[in-house]
Amino acid sequence: MHSFSAPLRRCLTTAMLGWLFVTEGCDIGPRGPVTFTGMVIDSLTSEPVPGVLATFGADSATTDGSGTFYLHTVARTDSLSLLADPFYFPYHQTLTVPAFPPDQPMRVLLRRSLPFIQPMTLGPGGVVTATIIDLKGVRELRLNDSLTWMTFQDDTIIQSSPIYGTSWTWQQLDSLTLQVTVHIPSTGVTRIDWHLLTVTGASNWLLCMNPRQFVCGNVNVTSRASQRVRVHSTLGHRPVD
Repeated sequence: MHSFSAPLRRCLTTAMLGWLFVTEGCDIGPRGPVTFTGMVIDSLTSEPVPGVLATFGADSATTDGSGTFYLHTVARTDSLSLLADPFYFPYHQTLTVPAFPPDQPMRVLLRRSLPFIQPMTLGPGGVVTATIIDLKGVRELRLNDSLTWMTFQDDTIIQSSPIYGTSWTWQQLDSLTLQVTVHIPSTGVTRIDWHLLTVTGASNWLLCMNPRQFVCGNVNVTSRASQRVRVHSTLGHRPVD
């Protein structure tokens, strides 16, 4: 069993309660090679975020399918950075890694940089009710605009004509949240695509599937609202032009 100095025991106790951030007078112990783990979580969905590049000084690792990274480094204080896809804000934090990292991974919540739609419902008469969250503030959204739209698929329609934001109704729930209602001429919908435009001209495509409760995920983003890109879903559906 390891015997730790009092300063190091204080560091490890802090680490076990939740990873060490800048701690004055913290003896991090011998500067030998260590491996510390982290788990990156979406702050809105609580789902793991794969494919995030984690760097700690000159050392780097990428999160796997469970949102976990394994960073091989040495005990020291340095800057931890997490860089995900354009859907998330970058993350930076000064972090002290002790000589004996705790067993449990450090948990980091990544914040979405673009609007996101929580699981939505399709009610009687083809009424879609969706909750849109924008962590930059809902004033960033341009809903009453012909460049904001949604399309749908059902058993007979491969892709519907756009239903533009100018025909939607919405209610602001708070500074970050809107509830949107859209009437669509179908009750057997299996897929809904949303195109949300922001005041900066960024456009965000979201794909929502499941005929009972539609679970949404990002499929693409562009920096110019007028730019057409080929949208591909990782859920196995064909691209949409």
